[in-house]
Amino acid sequence: MRYNCIRSTFMLFALCFVIPLKAQTMRQLLAAMPDSILEIYTHNDKLDFIDFIDNNMKAEVKSKFGTKTEMTSLTDDFCRIKTSEVSTIDIKILNGGNLICIINSVKSTAWDSDLRFFDKEWKELPASSHFTMPTTEEFIPRPDGMTDEQYQALVNKAETPFFHAEFGAGNQVKVTYTSSAITADNYEKEIKPYIHSEVVAMIR
Repeated sequence: MRYNCIRSTFMLFALCFVIPLKAQTMRQLLAAMPDSILEIYTHNDKLDFIDFIDNNMKAEVKSKFGTKTEMTSLTDDFCRIKTSEVSTIDIKILNGGNLICIINSVKSTAWDSDLRFFDKEWKELPASSHFTMPTTEEFIPRPDGMTDEQYQALVNKAETPFFHAEFGAGNQVKVTYTSSAITADNYEKEIKPYIHSEVVAMIR
């Protein structure tokens, strides 16, 4: 009898290490998210988003500034919030639930994005440890036969780069390049033909 009890205890102890803990869902992580991460929302605002989605209602919530915002997508590992006509927040769970990425995108002259990373307890992590934004040279590779001076002049014409990031499959991030010269008269003829508009980068 004593042997069976010890054996059962040992098996339960072993199972704790053999059976992996199920990763938290996006709903659970949103509910546990500190208000300091998405400062325009209260804890109840985030719960309202979830309730509206789960009840097949339009998930519209007013921010702390009184502006209408809408959660347009919510799955087990992803959500998107349209915070205005020119801004979005995308959140995705990665690496088996051990990494969370938030992409904040805002449109001025063109769309531009910022990426932040957190562990599953919402502790912020260095972005440089998990993602490297593609360089201007990756979007504007030097054409064959172009001299260093000509290439530098081309890059200079592109002016300030804007990088719009969106989640792709798995750990992919699709980064679209646009420059502040998009409104220039010479953009379509002298700049755009040399630009690779999208580069796929990976979250580590």
